[in-house]
Amino acid sequence: MRRFFLIATGVQLWVGQLAAAPAPGTLSEPIPVDTLPYALKLSTADAPSSNIDRYSCASSIDESGPERVFRFELPAAARVSAWVEESGSVDVDVHLLTDLNVTAGQATGCVSRGNRIAEAEMSAGTGYVVVDTFDGAAQAGTFVLRLYAIGDGWVEQVVAEGVRWRSRRYADQSGGAQVVHLMALDLSAPGLRIEAHAATGCQTVQTIGEALGATAGVNGGYFGLGGGCPPVSLLKSGGTLVGTNSQSRGAFGIGPSGAPLIDVVAKGADWPAASEAHGGGPVLVKQGKATTASDWAAENFTSSNFNGPNPRTWAGVDSSGAVLLGTVDGRRGNAAGMSLGALGGWIASSEVGGVEAVNLDGGGSSTLWIAGATPNGVVNYPSDNSNAEEPTHSGSRACSGGMFVFAPPYNHPPRFQTQPDTNASVGVQYVYDADALDLNVDDVLSFALLGSPSNMTVDAVSGEVRWTPVETDPPNVNVRLVVSDNAGADTEQAFTLSVAGGLGDPDAGAGAAPGDAGSAGATARPGGGGDDSGCACRSAPSSSSWPAGVWWLAAAAWCFRRRRRSALD
Repeated sequence: MRRFFLIATGVQLWVGQLAAAPAPGTLSEPIPVDTLPYALKLSTADAPSSNIDRYSCASSIDESGPERVFRFELPAAARVSAWVEESGSVDVDVHLLTDLNVTAGQATGCVSRGNRIAEAEMSAGTGYVVVDTFDGAAQAGTFVLRLYAIGDGWVEQVVAEGVRWRSRRYADQSGGAQVVHLMALDLSAPGLRIEAHAATGCQTVQTIGEALGATAGVNGGYFGLGGGCPPVSLLKSGGTLVGTNSQSRGAFGIGPSGAPLIDVVAKGADWPAASEAHGGGPVLVKQGKATTASDWAAENFTSSNFNGPNPRTWAGVDSSGAVLLGTVDGRRGNAAGMSLGALGGWIASSEVGGVEAVNLDGGGSSTLWIAGATPNGVVNYPSDNSNAEEPTHSGSRACSGGMFVFAPPYNHPPRFQTQPDTNASVGVQYVYDADALDLNVDDVLSFALLGSPSNMTVDAVSGEVRWTPVETDPPNVNVRLVVSDNAGADTEQAFTLSVAGGLGDPDAGAGAAPGDAGSAGATARPGGGGDDSGCACRSAPSSSSWPAGVWWLAAAAWCFRRRRRSALD
């Protein structure tokens, strides 16, 4: 079981955490996005209303059907990607907006829209996504919205067991704009494997990967341009030699035991140590140090145009033994590309931590594909697409094959979307409408109390917590609420309620304190226990003739005196 803990002490759990259950998704009450990446399955069919019929970025398109509005916060400027999955007769479009101003039915702050995906460079601050039904209500229905943003710092997403996708858009030390992506593959993850595959003739990485049912992939080695994309680099798949190097050049491979290999393989030769391999070259990093021009020349890479800034694909290994497969965009104003020296130096730097690496085919062939990461799975922007960053991520060049990753799906833990009010009062019903989401959008979530007062309840489906405190409750009560998915992952939210009018033993708060959230599985402790001061005030004697309130005031005063004397002693 995968368990995560969140602790609430009256402070936000993270920037942008919500104070109540999600809003309906209207102009006046957008659905708040807690953090990125974000995914939610919803419907426009039961949306409360339709207030936007057109958008300034495509004013001729009829968007008169019902819509759902989302609000997100960017801590820094980033390129935002929002895309939708739909099926059947549903036809919704996605829009990115800087504000929610609507004039005569038209949203004026639109910066990007698409039938499936919208992308835009957006400044720090508040932004909006609107999923709107095309051409009236007849095509409204269920959709999945996926939202992420890539900016100056590394953004990391777990896309499968043992597979982390890392991405970044930044200016390098020379001031050149760079767009980089890499996959870090944990070879110890059960079920993860890496295979080299050849294309059937000329095929894109996406086409090959989808046919194989792969998780992800990058393009492989060099190939001929005379038709049919014949490999002119080493290509070995399932132990079968498909192609050999036309020159003695570097290659990346996987041995029969699954261990990664990087070496220079001779012209026309097999690589017996590898069962899966793609050639390329030159080797970029050896034993943690970037190679130099003399090393490249030994592999017959002497062209200044080739060795200079270009889009690139590479494979490597870091100090932990993880395999790295990456791309660098180029040939655009906002993506300079990297020279061989710059790429080797970057891979060997502490930022990436590569100890061995080799260059693969680059230029227009450079493609990193992850199933489900975008509508077509391509996450970089291949340079064959008219040197543009199209939201559709189109323009991948057909090639001779690639390195492909196969891994079991990752079960994302659910995450709370709400923060509890931590104030309660005797005789007043306390209500906390907890809500959570799961990036595995089809997972079924349920709520339970692991520690709470005996008469506190939670609705397993809605997450609504209810409790009416009484005078015998202590002034501070610990609560442990857990949300679980139906695939074995759960997340715990621990918080302390301050009970106005609660006169019970201060040490008798039920459940583990927020700082003890790791004691998973603890249940409520209705009676509590003693303390070091010897104050054993627990309940009014049944024979007492005092009114309950008076008895508790007297008992509380006596306990305070005992504690104070104990402290002084």
